[in-house]
Amino acid sequence: MLKFLYTIITSPLGLPIDPIWEYIILLVVGEVVHEIAYWVSPGGKFGSIVYWATKLLVFVAIWAILYGIIAVIKFVISHWIWFTIVGILLLIVAIIWITVHKAKLKKITTQRTN
Repeated sequence: MLKFLYTIITSPLGLPIDPIWEYIILLVVGEVVHEIAYWVSPGGKFGSIVYWATKLLVFVAIWAILYGIIAVIKFVISHWIWFTIVGILLLIVAIIWITVHKAKLKKITTQRTN
């Protein structure tokens, strides 16, 4: 029953990428999930249930993380101009803040030595 459920859930991943990359990711994730479930399973009849339950839960967790990462990357790529502008502004603010902070520290250090 759990094997059937796992097969149904893992067939259409639905990642927002090309199908070839989706199958490559599915292959890698499937192997990682298998190794995790294999080492968690105690063996025997109960071990089979633990194996498939672990495999299902770990697969869903890894799929959710990958889906989120891919969605964020696609969003950043589609709005790269705004991210570049904000990044440059943050860099300018950081440089100004570091410069002002160093000047204050230098002023405090010279006052203490005098």
